[in-house]
Amino acid sequence: MSTSFNWFARLVDAGAKPVAGVRVEAQLFYLFSNAWVSAGPATSGANGELRGKGVIADDTVPLAPALRLVESGGVVVLSSNPRVSRRARSALLNVDFGELTRLPDAARFVQPRAATRGIPDDPFVVGGVVRAAEGGLQAAEAATLKAEIAKEVAGQFAARLSDSAKALTDRDVELAAQRKALAEREAALADVSLKLAKSEAALVNLRTEAAAAGPRLSAAEDGVSETSIGVGDLATKLGTELVGAQTALKSSGFSLGSVTVNARGLMQGDGSRLNLLNTVDLKSLPPGVLSDVKIDLNPDRPPAVGVALVAPDVRQLTETAARRVLASVGLMLEASFGPPGLGTNVAEGQAMLQTPEPGTGMARGGRVLVVFARSSGA
Repeated sequence: MSTSFNWFARLVDAGAKPVAGVRVEAQLFYLFSNAWVSAGPATSGANGELRGKGVIADDTVPLAPALRLVESGGVVVLSSNPRVSRRARSALLNVDFGELTRLPDAARFVQPRAATRGIPDDPFVVGGVVRAAEGGLQAAEAATLKAEIAKEVAGQFAARLSDSAKALTDRDVELAAQRKALAEREAALADVSLKLAKSEAALVNLRTEAAAAGPRLSAAEDGVSETSIGVGDLATKLGTELVGAQTALKSSGFSLGSVTVNARGLMQGDGSRLNLLNTVDLKSLPPGVLSDVKIDLNPDRPPAVGVALVAPDVRQLTETAARRVLASVGLMLEASFGPPGLGTNVAEGQAMLQTPEPGTGMARGGRVLVVFARSSGA
C-alpha cells in the first residue's frame, strides 16, 4: 500500500525576509534500503513559500515516517522535525516543516552528530548548519569537551567524598555521645550498688549495736543471750535505707521492687520488741520458741515538701480502710506485715503499729508505715 502526502515550508533569512529561488526536496528514510530517498522537490517562491507532493510507497508500519527537508544535493538539512497530520476523510497526509531560517554559508558552523548504526555518515546541515564530512569534533573542541567533562566528574566525586566525610564525622560524634551516656549510666549504677552495700552494712551494724547494747533476758538459766530491738524501729530503719537506695536508682533510670525482710527471734513484753539471738544461742533453743517477723516494703520516691499535715491514727483498721483514711488527708500508705502478737486487741488483717505516730506533723504526700497483723502461714 502507499500513502500520498503534501508538504509545506517557508524560507526566510536571518532578518526574517523571504528567501526565493532555493531548490529543496522532501526526503523519506526507508529501512529496507537504509537510505534517504527524495519524495517531492520544490523551489521557494518570492514569498519564500515551498509546496511539494510525495508518495510513501510502503506504509505497512503504523507510524509516521522519518521525513526531512534538504537543499538540492542532500548536503544541507533545513528541517528534520515536521508536523504531520492526517485529513479526517482521506488517507492524505499534510507535512508542515514550518518557517525555516536559512543561514548564509559564512554563518554556518560545524556541529557533531552521534553515529547511528546502519545509517551512512553522509554530510548534512540541520537548520542551515553544516556538519563536517569527516564526522566528530575538531581536536580543540574535543579537548575542551573532555576537560569540561573531567571537571564536572571531579566536582561530583569531590562533593560525594565531602558528604561521606561529613556523615562519618556525624556518626562518630553520635557514637561518642552514646559512649559517654553509657559510661555515666554505668557510673550511676556503680554508685547505687555502693549505696546498697552501705545499706546492708548499716543493717549489720544495727544488729551489732543492738547486740552490744541490749539487755539480757532474765531467763539466764537457759543459757540464752539476746538483744532487744523495737519492731517499729527496725521497720523504720529498713524503710529509710531502702527509700535512699530507691532515690539513687531512679535518678539513673532504675527502680527497686518490693523487698521482704524476715527476722527471727524471741518476742518480748507485749510483742512490740524482738530479741535477736546469736548463732550459738539459736542452736541451743528448743523448737517452736522463736517467732518470725516478716516485713514487706515497697520503696518509692521520698515525699515532696508541701503543706504540713498531721498523721491520723489508723491502728486497728484494715489495709483498705487505712489507705482510704490516709489518702483523705493527703498522705500515702506504706504497708508491712507482722505476726498478730505485735499489737494488742487486733484481729487478722488489722493495723498493729504505725510510724510516724498519730498526731505527728508531716508534709503532704508523705508516707506512713503501717504494720498489719498476718499469721505466719498467710
